[in-house]
Amino acid sequence: MIIDCLEKKKTNIRLIAIDLDGTLLNQEKKVSEKTKEVLRQAVQKGIVIVPATGRHYHGIPKEVIELEGIRYFLTTNGAAVYDKRQKDYLYEDAMPCAFALQVLKELMKYDILVDAFINGDAFRKEKDMDYIQKLQISDVMKEFMRKSRKGVPSLYDYILKNQLDVHKFTLNFKPDGHGGRVDREKVLQFAEKEKKLACVCGGFCNLELTNATATKGNALLKLGNMLGINREQIMAIGDSGNDYAMLQAAGIGVAMENADQQVLDIADVITKSNKEDGVAYIIQQCLQ
Repeated sequence: MIIDCLEKKKTNIRLIAIDLDGTLLNQEKKVSEKTKEVLRQAVQKGIVIVPATGRHYHGIPKEVIELEGIRYFLTTNGAAVYDKRQKDYLYEDAMPCAFALQVLKELMKYDILVDAFINGDAFRKEKDMDYIQKLQISDVMKEFMRKSRKGVPSLYDYILKNQLDVHKFTLNFKPDGHGGRVDREKVLQFAEKEKKLACVCGGFCNLELTNATATKGNALLKLGNMLGINREQIMAIGDSGNDYAMLQAAGIGVAMENADQQVLDIADVITKSNKEDGVAYIIQQCLQ
């Protein structure tokens, strides 16, 4: 549905933040030609387009990185905002090394797949590189996760030795055979008790852990402030739990038709699904 708030505010939109998986990207993990054209039109009208993703910077598809006129990328659920022109981060909110190691030590107790997102890359324990075969996810996603992770002998030792801060931990769980996921509830209970953590789902029943203040919503408002754009001039489009804070922070929060129920419940606007170029559809309404 396109509700009255869009009609009243669309002429003031100066920045549009767009989630990738399930939103900008279709089922084949591609950006349709129709969507590319609409994004070009938006850029030409002076609107700042910002991909806003749970992925690390080097995990963003090349075709998204190369989209015409796009400079800023909100990555790892808001733990880092990257400026393509300056080839550096404008803003970071990473877990300090000591705290990241404390969290990882707890996660190592469970039979789960742990990926650590650090400085634009994603790392995984070498022995766990084939763990993705146990996951209930699409072959396209398995291939992405295989190609976008770097193997290290020990995640803990790698972070400790190099004294690395961590943007995000992404946790994936194998099916338990009864419709649930092995150890997911135990990990969720730990994360919810730890006040210094933000815990959201990015899809496929995973969990994503960042600093409590590292959300897409906070990062979006930080970027807007840097660019002189206030929240009433921002639109955010997303579909899953890690987009919730972003839709709440923006002046107009847009949920995809294929969004999780919690995202649909708080959206100002619901657009078409990612199979039907929902991003292009809603932006076209703003350009009219």
